[in-house]
Amino acid sequence: MEERFTWIETYNKIAHKLLEYKENRKALVDLMYEILEELNLFSEEDEINCNLDKYQNKRCKYDDIDPFTFMNRLAIYSNENRKKFIKLFAEKTKINLEIPKDFDGVPTVNAQKSSVLQFKDDRGENDIDEFWTFFEIALKLPQNPNLKENFIKYYDILLDKPNCGYNISSCLFRMDANNYFSLDSINRAYLDEKLNLVIKEYPSGEKYLEILEKIKEYLKKSEGCNSYAELSYEAWKVSEKNKAYCKELLEIMSHQENEEKRYFWLNANPKIWNFSEIKPGETIEYSAYNENNNKRRIYQRFEEAEVGDKVIAYETTPVKAIVGICKVEKSLENNIITFKKIEQFAHPIPFKDIKDIPELQEMEYFKNNQGSLFKVTNEEYNILMDIIREENPVTKKTYKKYSSDEFLNDVYMSKEQYEEIKSLIKEKQNIILEGSPGVGKTYMAKKLVYSLIGEKNDDQIEMIEFHQNYSYEDFIEGYRPNEDGKLELEKGIFSRFCVAAENNPDKDFYLIIDEINRGNLSKIFGELLMLIEKDKRETSVTLAYSKVKFKVPKNLYLIGLMNTADRSIAIIDYALRRRFSFVDIMPAYENKKFKDYVASFNNEKLNRIIKTIKDLNKEISNDVSLGEEFMIGHSYFCNLTKENLDNKIDLIVKYEIKPLLKEYWFDNKEKLDEWKKKLEG
Repeated sequence: MEERFTWIETYNKIAHKLLEYKENRKALVDLMYEILEELNLFSEEDEINCNLDKYQNKRCKYDDIDPFTFMNRLAIYSNENRKKFIKLFAEKTKINLEIPKDFDGVPTVNAQKSSVLQFKDDRGENDIDEFWTFFEIALKLPQNPNLKENFIKYYDILLDKPNCGYNISSCLFRMDANNYFSLDSINRAYLDEKLNLVIKEYPSGEKYLEILEKIKEYLKKSEGCNSYAELSYEAWKVSEKNKAYCKELLEIMSHQENEEKRYFWLNANPKIWNFSEIKPGETIEYSAYNENNNKRRIYQRFEEAEVGDKVIAYETTPVKAIVGICKVEKSLENNIITFKKIEQFAHPIPFKDIKDIPELQEMEYFKNNQGSLFKVTNEEYNILMDIIREENPVTKKTYKKYSSDEFLNDVYMSKEQYEEIKSLIKEKQNIILEGSPGVGKTYMAKKLVYSLIGEKNDDQIEMIEFHQNYSYEDFIEGYRPNEDGKLELEKGIFSRFCVAAENNPDKDFYLIIDEINRGNLSKIFGELLMLIEKDKRETSVTLAYSKVKFKVPKNLYLIGLMNTADRSIAIIDYALRRRFSFVDIMPAYENKKFKDYVASFNNEKLNRIIKTIKDLNKEISNDVSLGEEFMIGHSYFCNLTKENLDNKIDLIVKYEIKPLLKEYWFDNKEKLDEWKKKLEG
């Protein structure tokens, strides 16, 4: 039987050997270059083996090195060169190493980002020391759980360093695949699909360890994967299948019938032609003559363009970014060329992210940007598409089906109310679920959307939370300082989600806004407040900053969540209230399924507490200073297990229910004490 994952032990031994160089890093730098030169893998012009000096725009050799950057040597070369590197390392350090027979499941590294601290001049005085400290802690943690707090501490420190983020987890996985898992993009997509574990932002050290525990639980139950390495390998295989699908899809989208493919770069000035104004599948005519009736520069390119040629759409102002893909629908006729929009990018590619890529420096647009339509070579197009797809992936995923019956099993709601909510959101397109603390609004909202979509598909869902400082700039668009300190226009989450919906007109998209009444709604929505009305969808308005036309697609739905017991916020304003349907979500203590759930524990304390809470809710409901909207929800007692049940109930009462009552009756100590005693039994 073929051996698999033979690299794990070898990589781990290399990692432990590196600790010997913690206080002698110059020797490690010399060793690395010695190996690379013997293998003919290093030259002064080879960027992947150099530390970048971005301010002087030059490459330079390492003068110091962290252990993860060294380990990355084992993730950027071919399998054959990795074996040679390991063999030489073993010989020069006098360590006994088995040469791996495979490298299945090892996450690769973009060669240009193999340096963990990519730019020398971004390096703080203690950065490399902190990496070494964390490296040592991480190696020792599996045998010494007391190091957990230090692991979390240094993980969080490194998280804020440039070029780290998810790279930390990948580095940990390579050095010890038995105890750590990589959260690279391929693995995150797989976790989303298989475990319903959605990771949309860099996890903290504590969160990362929690994710590891969730994966362990999955592996215990899984028949196909029993280790982190197997899981990573399976994720890679699925990714390769998706890549093949994407390639096929893109070919279909291109409608190229000719063998020789041509690609172009189109400068689109939104003041003249707004790419965002047309939907995918729609066409727009573009004159090869300017407003002065003169031929546009590089008129030859308009003559060369033929039906089916792919065109990268670049907006010259104000964002200076690649915003989408189109194709030539009709070649030049009567000085008019017709383009058909294929895709609008939810995440435009800023010019600054591509302008320094060496392979693009000879691109026609880069050499002289005076013109409208520019030729792009096949190689240049592929490089650009690789960058585009990193931020705007096209994937085919399979999702677990989710029906209305499953929703009613998961959420304690009557079928009548479910059907009513379903009807409301389809009719109004905007609803707000309002209720007291603990009725499970957030949990309910996501399950509700799953049932409407018919599957557990998070790609069609976006969840955000409003707060007092949330702004139009966060939601729609606004200027933010970039890494150079210059202000740059960025699209907000709502703008990007609208683009995603527009690109998929046959699917419904749902934006869930938690704590919707905590934000200044008129300020956040700005000029788009009108557009969320059902009969105003597809109507265009001009955005405040970019001055481009914008519309809300018909297939986008808004679900707001509102805590009716929050005293710190004002009543929701009328302008928004008339644009939403409001649905009251009440405690479900009388729901038959909830009653059956409570009865299944056969626990005296739980039965008593539930009865007391029901009595308490009557008291709250009759209190003139409170009312029904302040009642205690049932979700505090959901997801209980029989193990240590009494203790769990005590903790819920002590740390969740009692503090809530203290807030309700802060001016009525007598009533507060009365109900505290009743809860205590």
